[in-house]
Amino acid sequence: MTSTRLRFTLLGPLTVRRDGTGEADKPPGTGSPQQGALLAALLLRGGRTAGIGELVAGLWEGEPPARAVGMIRTYVSRLRHALEDDRTRPRVLVSVGGGYALRVPPEAVDAVVFERLVQDARDAAGRGDHAEARRLLLDADALWGGEPLVGLPGPSASAHRERLRLLRLDALEARLDADLALGDHAEAAVELAALAACHPLRERLHALRMLALYRSGRRVEALEAYATVRRSLAEELGTRPGPVLQDLHQRILRSATDLEPAAPATPQTCATARAYELPRAVPDFVGRTHELAHLRATLTDPDRGGRPGRAPVIVTLAGGAGVGKTTLAVQTAHEVADAFPDGVLYADLGTAPSGPAEPEAVPGATPVEPGEVLRGFLRRLGVPDAHQPDDVAAATALYRSRLADRKVLVVLDNAGDTARLRPLLPGGEGCAVLVTGRARPPAFPVDRHLDLDTLGRREALDLFARIAGEARTAAERSAAEEVLRLCDRLPLAVRIVASRLAARPDWTVERLLTRLSDGRRRLAELRIGPTAVESTFRLAYEHLDPAQARAFRLLALSDAPVISVGTASALLGADGDEAEELADSLVGLGMLASPAPRRYRFHNLTLLFARTLTDHPGSDERRAAFARLLAHHLEAQREALVLLGESSAQAPRSGTPRFASANAATQWTTDHLSELLALVTRFAADDALPLDGVAELTLALAQQLDDGPRWTELVVAARALLDAALAAGNRRAEMAGSFVLGYHLIHCVKRPGGAALVGRAVELCRELGDEPALAEALSVLALDAFYRRDHASALRRCEEALGIDIRTGNLRGQATRLANIAQLHLALGDRASALASGYHGLSLARRADAPVAVAYALYLVGQIQESLGQHAHALGAYDEALTVCWTHSLPLREAQVLTRMAETRLALGQFQDAADTASQSLAVARVIGVDWQQARTRVVLGRAWAALGQTSRARREWRAALDIFTRLGIAEADDVRALLATGAQPSATGTCAR
Repeated sequence: MTSTRLRFTLLGPLTVRRDGTGEADKPPGTGSPQQGALLAALLLRGGRTAGIGELVAGLWEGEPPARAVGMIRTYVSRLRHALEDDRTRPRVLVSVGGGYALRVPPEAVDAVVFERLVQDARDAAGRGDHAEARRLLLDADALWGGEPLVGLPGPSASAHRERLRLLRLDALEARLDADLALGDHAEAAVELAALAACHPLRERLHALRMLALYRSGRRVEALEAYATVRRSLAEELGTRPGPVLQDLHQRILRSATDLEPAAPATPQTCATARAYELPRAVPDFVGRTHELAHLRATLTDPDRGGRPGRAPVIVTLAGGAGVGKTTLAVQTAHEVADAFPDGVLYADLGTAPSGPAEPEAVPGATPVEPGEVLRGFLRRLGVPDAHQPDDVAAATALYRSRLADRKVLVVLDNAGDTARLRPLLPGGEGCAVLVTGRARPPAFPVDRHLDLDTLGRREALDLFARIAGEARTAAERSAAEEVLRLCDRLPLAVRIVASRLAARPDWTVERLLTRLSDGRRRLAELRIGPTAVESTFRLAYEHLDPAQARAFRLLALSDAPVISVGTASALLGADGDEAEELADSLVGLGMLASPAPRRYRFHNLTLLFARTLTDHPGSDERRAAFARLLAHHLEAQREALVLLGESSAQAPRSGTPRFASANAATQWTTDHLSELLALVTRFAADDALPLDGVAELTLALAQQLDDGPRWTELVVAARALLDAALAAGNRRAEMAGSFVLGYHLIHCVKRPGGAALVGRAVELCRELGDEPALAEALSVLALDAFYRRDHASALRRCEEALGIDIRTGNLRGQATRLANIAQLHLALGDRASALASGYHGLSLARRADAPVAVAYALYLVGQIQESLGQHAHALGAYDEALTVCWTHSLPLREAQVLTRMAETRLALGQFQDAADTASQSLAVARVIGVDWQQARTRVVLGRAWAALGQTSRARREWRAALDIFTRLGIAEADDVRALLATGAQPSATGTCAR
């Protein structure tokens, strides 16, 4: 059986079928509803991995059972037995990291097929193909066999059940909408009556029913249906119908003609000459297909003449500097001009009004007054200057009078505030207005608004090729795409670089790329003649008010790829609401982007420009912003370390806590790590900024990343810190940099030189009187001795560190040090002392509420119990340690625990289980990129394969482990050589933690 033969039903009772057999299995996990819920949860993730913690939370309401993790493993094992056999390749249910994923094709799951059909139907309806939409929606509904996920327990099944119910109702509404579009009014009215009765508060259903009744010639019943839903809403919710229902009710009362099915539009022709005031369209216009379609459809709406209040169609187009607003507006106006037989008027409200500007003209510093624009418009409409009123209000009235019975398109380019726009709006219902600007005018009713972003990848490449040459672009396509990336695919920048290349036949695209690759020169390169990207940005910047301009400058100081509101607040020295309001205003002006709520980022070119305004090391504004940012991050890290049990300090007493839990603190650090490390590097390179705070931040990050995969990133920042400390003679910063670099060499990559660096950190700690840091540094020196198998020296270092922790009252430190001492006693053969130290360390770790220390202590206790032959107790300790690792995202410790579990299962003779567990550990170690852990796991995995009689697989794992140990210079290489020579099975070496 292969995965392609499985079929899963979720839209009704959960069943599994195999193609061609005609038989249906019982819901997987016979007699266990939770097992069925687990299968459904994995199916609905579409092949994505679900973590153990997520599965536990999804299967049990409230407090899960104590053995929830073990139960999930049992369910997974049973599901594999039900879904797979020895011929199943690839596997259907796979272990990924600390979780599981179900790898089946989308068409094998009825709920996934249902959602795909519904989306295809939406696309068809958007194209106007209502017949195809109806067919797809009928196929989708036919998949349903009853209540979705019926009988499955848990929050996950409950949430998906409700979501699927709502999706089905949405699909029913969409299908009935298609029925009405196709003229099946009477039949739809019957079905809608039943649905509306079942869902008395769903306004969309009632609107469809009213429309179906009206189109069936039952106007009175349509009005009665409105009265019914109005009473229901008042009685049940104490509210009134929404604007859609109210508007439909009014149109039914008036018997509005637009309620009838739309007739095909007939093309309009222009038979009379008229003014044509548009700038020329660019000959190489490409892309913007969807935007053009929306603009054309709205501006040429055949029903615009019958709009309520006889108002003209108004469309606004907004975007940042250089994004191509004017180019798109002019292109659109040329394409729809035939729909306006009485002419096209154009004014650039940001430049002189003497005549139409060229596309993408740069807005000037002083907006044009409405009176000046009106004079130009009236002149083109046949009113001589001598007959024009001086008063703006009178000129506006005359302008609207002239356009009252005409069909004219008015293009208002580079518009600013609403007050300047209102006098320029025509009053005639046959007219239309297209407005461009950096932001949508506030409090301005429009028929359609489009926010214009940079070009898509294909569009940008097409534009570049059309200007620079198709052959040149095709010959160096990769270089061309990189050029476009450096230009942010900003249309103005793309035009400039392509034009420069076209003007220089001897240049290659690669040469152009080289010139643009230097960020310090890039803006200077983006210039041709009088046109420059930097000039465009500068004029846009000059339009900002003082608060916005300051925010634009200071937010550019952040090295975060995405700027949070917290970071913005620190940089600006403002509260969160004020910082968010300022950042949102810059988004509205196209100066920032917002990829998610309360998250902001610069485009690359905009950031380069913004930094030209702030990149002055002596600036007081810059120095103060950095000081606030450092203080913000330091406070966050201190609070995080307290929550994680990694600090003996008291939690902050004032202000609202940043983090609701230790997990939230860890996630915050992970999300902001790139920003934090960039901050360390930047501070280290700036003589005007304090190093002591950067040293504290570096050490705090080292504590949080102690069991994580991102140490390589931290090392780059630590090296910059150490270099700056040595240059400045700053002892504390030197201590921090030496400690972090030394720990990385000793623990993470097993390279020589780590002991000398940490030894220097020990000297500086003694000199500075920093006992907590001294205990940590001594512990790392013990780790180095342990790896060299100098257990006696390691024990002396650990005991000295423990004495410091006891003296300073550091419970977390005591717990970790006792666990290390337990490991060393075990290595020295003193099991009784090892067990006593291990349990004492575990007790202190729990008292300190330090999850990293708890996981490590449990890991050590399990090893000691294993050495005593108490394998069941060892597995229990490992299982509890895994739960802590999954709950608190400790992937390295997870891999270590899984390796020890595999060792224990080998000792129990459970060879296949040992191989599976070691394989899971290896997968985690690969994900986090820890080579030495992969090597240790491969040793155990090889032993499992050897026990199963698969000698060649075993030797392949051992050779891979030997290569890693040899490359890293780890003493365990000798053990693996002996293993390969004799076939013996030595135990895996434990891991000592500081």
